[in-house]
Amino acid sequence: MQFTPETLKILYLLESNAALSFRAIADMAGLEEHKVRRTFHRLVEMKVITGRAVFVDSMALGYDDYGLFFSLKSTNAKEQKALIRSLADSPLVRWLADVGGNFDYAVTFLSKSGREVRQVLDRISQKHQDAFVGKQLSLRTYMMRYPRRYLSPNTKGCDTYIMGKATEETNIDQLDRHILNVLSQGHFTPDNEIAGKLGVSASTIVRRVAALKETGILLGDTYRVNAGALGYSSYRLLITMKRLGTDIRRRMIQFCDEELPVRIMVESLGSWDYELELEVADNRDIKQLVGRLYESFPQDIVSVNVIPVFQHLKYSGFPVEK
Repeated sequence: MQFTPETLKILYLLESNAALSFRAIADMAGLEEHKVRRTFHRLVEMKVITGRAVFVDSMALGYDDYGLFFSLKSTNAKEQKALIRSLADSPLVRWLADVGGNFDYAVTFLSKSGREVRQVLDRISQKHQDAFVGKQLSLRTYMMRYPRRYLSPNTKGCDTYIMGKATEETNIDQLDRHILNVLSQGHFTPDNEIAGKLGVSASTIVRRVAALKETGILLGDTYRVNAGALGYSSYRLLITMKRLGTDIRRRMIQFCDEELPVRIMVESLGSWDYELELEVADNRDIKQLVGRLYESFPQDIVSVNVIPVFQHLKYSGFPVEK
């Protein structure tokens, strides 16, 4: 499906900051407001824009983010469905995807306790004994989320969100946690509906959201974009380095800053050291990007594991503690 440069520019600005008004986006894009509004509704109807969510710095709230890539021993379709349902039902699971390469699935957990994650995996393993074969796990310690720069490379003015900068843990109450959980689900839910669900006034929601942004817990608003509807494929690169160091991080950030397909850069501790999320229109672009990665780190890279992402099965940006 072909989209005009004008449409892609509007989509880029919408996805980069969903809190912007149609008027503000029109001014940034040099277009009339009614054209931006009409394009937005058309993209929703075409399921290019699939929802609205927020980007939460869960690390600043004391949560650890664990990434697990694993394979299954069983090829029984019924057993696989039951396993995926068990993972999707866990409130600790933030992201779950059907992947390829050396693995079958990928999952991330948000938890304040590694023991809690282990208990979840133990319970699931008891029910599904062929699960978690060939597993690799890393603790994610720093994350940068880029806007989809490939949509409109020459458009400026959109922020990169960074998780993991906070040096001290911030405490919020249970109402704030519920607000973040609802906002991160990816639905087009207006403030009055959120207020109704949580039993508070709409003005309370507005005030709480503003405070969460002010404290840096709520980093930004975004629209969920179906990259597949744009003709793009998603990949993860799991990169293992020979050594660690702030100079490696600086150079990796510089590399990602220059590579438009990069959506997310993660620094980790465990089975791999860096994880990049990419979206490309031509799968051959992955080979070229990996080549540039080796050229940028000729003495530092041990391995790069290329993982195609076939389908996102769950995304919940923030859990609610019971």
